[in-house]
Amino acid sequence: DPTTAADAGTGYAVGSVWCNTSSGEVFVCTDSSEEDSTWYGQEGENINEPFTIQGETSGFNYCWSDPGAYPNVINKVSFTSDGNSTDVGESLAGSYANQGSIRNTSHIYHTGLVNGPGVPAASKASIWRFAVSSPHVSADVGEHSQAPVSPAIGNWGGTTDGISGFTHGMQKADSTDTDHIEKFTMASPAPSSDTSAELSVARHGASGVSDVANGYGYAMGGESWPPTSTKNIIEKYAFTSTADAADVGDLTAARKSAGTHASTSRGFMAGGAPAPSASNV
Repeated sequence: DPTTAADAGTGYAVGSVWCNTSSGEVFVCTDSSEEDSTWYGQEGENINEPFTIQGETSGFNYCWSDPGAYPNVINKVSFTSDGNSTDVGESLAGSYANQGSIRNTSHIYHTGLVNGPGVPAASKASIWRFAVSSPHVSADVGEHSQAPVSPAIGNWGGTTDGISGFTHGMQKADSTDTDHIEKFTMASPAPSSDTSAELSVARHGASGVSDVANGYGYAMGGESWPPTSTKNIIEKYAFTSTADAADVGDLTAARKSAGTHASTSRGFMAGGAPAPSASNV
């Protein structure tokens, strides 16, 4: 069978056909990137199937209940049948305001945590992850480059290309906002660094959507403070560039901290909290 090394550098292009003369199976090249090619076989086999952020069988939610309590519950919901979610694990500490989906094929990452004053300051800038497969064990694998400051550091939005995780915007302990876009490698350890790219407007609660196929992360909505100003901005930044994010459109209504989801061609934003009430859009 072909390997990831059967690529453009060795003469193969998208549409090239490979025949295994022992098994008789035929493969077609769908991506000829050097040392990272992808081939699909007639029986459905794939060599190096490209990463997609969409889950296949289940979705996960790191949840909280109310401003006075910060549970560390990890919930799981089935994509194949309707029903309630189940408690499948615990994170290292309780938090809330964790927007975005940062994951690869083996782990899900949660960053940008807002915790209560009882949580040690050292954990407030942590990058945590838990396994996609059971048991869903959590671990601390890195730290944000932003200094941990009590009582809170967080409200980032998150995006991913399957290799690195990205966080955009942030609310610091003094409630001021940043426009930083940070990046961390999804390995252990996973240190974070400032990419030098910036959002067009400093804010927190800007939900993230990942466009893996085209290599972009999107920051949607958010809120700047002080003074309080909820945003309707949609902007995008390239995963492989240090260029600043570009404003590419507007939400139908300004709001922050919404749930975001992605198909292979579209991003979706649901809910959120504009002033003076929450949204069901």
